[in-house]
Amino acid sequence: MARSKKRVKHTVAQARNAMRRAVEQIVDPGPADVTALWAHFESRCAYCGVDLVGRFCGRPHRPR
Repeated sequence: MARSKKRVKHTVAQARNAMRRAVEQIVDPGPADVTALWAHFESRCAYCGVDLVGRFCGRPHRPR
């Protein structure tokens, strides 16, 4: 007799988030290659111009 796999249960919120993310990826998949973006901004933060180390400037940028 074959063993049945244990079924993973998701909450309504988890299912809704998974569906939203899947549709978002279909509608707007984002750039396939980000090297052009890094070249355009010269490896600097787009908000404050700080050289990026590890792809994060470490400063919180909040809208004013």
